[in-house]
Amino acid sequence: MNQTNRELLRIMENFDLSCADVAKALGLPLQLVEGWIAPPESENYQQMSEVELRLLQYSLMTENNLTHLF
Repeated sequence: MNQTNRELLRIMENFDLSCADVAKALGLPLQLVEGWIAPPESENYQQMSEVELRLLQYSLMTENNLTHLF
């Protein structure tokens, strides 16, 4: 598992997020997020990009600190 996928798992544990929560926050298909947390040997495994990880971090930061960004 690469670094971004490991960081995603850490974030999901710290914020008690499900795959559905992450998919909704990023506006992505649930199956993609499930692929990010799948074991590397799994057929469904997907590597999470650095941009997607940063977008999730930003989304969580703004959701917790701002009521309306736009």
